Amino acid sequence: RILKDGRPLARPALYEAMERAGVRTEGQRGYHILWWLAQESVVCLGPREGKQPTFVLLDAWVSPSPRRPREEALAELARRYFTSHGPATIPDFAWWSGLTRTEAARAIAAVKEHLDGESHADLMHWFSPASGPIPSARTAFLLPAWDEYTVAYRHRGAILRPEHPTRQTRSENVLSPTLMIGGRIVGTWTRSLAGGTAQITLRPFGKLSEGDRTKLSRAAKRYGAFLQLPVHEKVSRTSR
Repeated sequence: RILKDGRPLARPALYEAMERAGVRTEGQRGYHILWWLAQESVVCLGPREGKQPTFVLLDAWVSPSPRRPREEALAELARRYFTSHGPATIPDFAWWSGLTRTEAARAIAAVKEHLDGESHADLMHWFSPASGPIPSARTAFLLPAWDEYTVAYRHRGAILRPEHPTRQTRSENVLSPTLMIGGRIVGTWTRSLAGGTAQITLRPFGKLSEGDRTKLSRAAKRYGAFLQLPVHEKVSRTSR
């Protein structure tokens, strides 16, 4: 009832409303109630309010999806995955979606006429004909933890520089916040907020060239502009 007008409400205010209604939230109980409501498609995350997440009724923000026959749903899932994540392979799609290899192959067969394909390392890679240009070698990004760029693929060797072939075997190196230059992951990073500034620590996999250091510095400044905070950065010892 408290969310029925579609207005986002911060977590502490929701906890207070639950307590007034006789629903206890102490410990982790409130968190798990909100988690369960999200899994049941009752609520979803809204914009942050300072350091607090807000919640809204899902139906207030997202129109109900039409029900689809299974084969049509599989085809639509494949279309969305390969147009947003391509170039990617059937094993990648099965990994990301939780489908079996057979189901994933059936799904791609239904939409491949709308995709482009190219064989590499004995695997067909599918992608949208409308895919944008590949990031140039001048482009650097500070990616967040669990970014789709690192978690949406079964094999991650293509996003690592050749001099770092074993980094994909350590999950923390691709599931942590990562440093990307020219489409390749070159390290990890952390941040802390204190005193009205953002302290960013870069942890490269190897020694950074002066050019790479400059690119990452620019990326850090863009992140600071997003936070609307001044940035102080440093390079820590190489990631393990």
